Amino acid sequence: MLDLYAGTGALGIESLSRGAKNANFVEKDRALSKLIKENVSKAGFNSAAKVINMPVESALDSLSDQYDLIFADPPYQIADQVSSNISKIVELDLLSESGLIIVEHSSKSNLDITEDKIEKTMERRYGDTTISIYISKGNI
Repeated sequence: MLDLYAGTGALGIESLSRGAKNANFVEKDRALSKLIKENVSKAGFNSAAKVINMPVESALDSLSDQYDLIFADPPYQIADQVSSNISKIVELDLLSESGLIIVEHSSKSNLDITEDKIEKTMERRYGDTTISIYISKGNI
């Protein structure tokens, strides 16, 4: 699984605790990256986790694996930039044929993702927060 804008790493660590084989955490803030490493260690997942301390846009270029699950939970003030990162994920073929992309974003943001290889399957609004789920069309 890939946890973009990882923050404290909670989503990735939860995925590992529920059976994910490995997790890559992408977080540009150095202090938060250090915190993710500490949290991963406390949870006992050192061998299954990799923390990448760089902006998401740069990190995507450095990845070569395909992921079954990709979380993107950007700060709300930059949520509109997520569309271009999702396009980059598709372009770089980082989502597996059975993969899901889950994006948490502000309900006020314009998350307009139109890609041939993925399709929005669900969107749920919880006040100021919206969760959008995209599935690889290879999985349909």
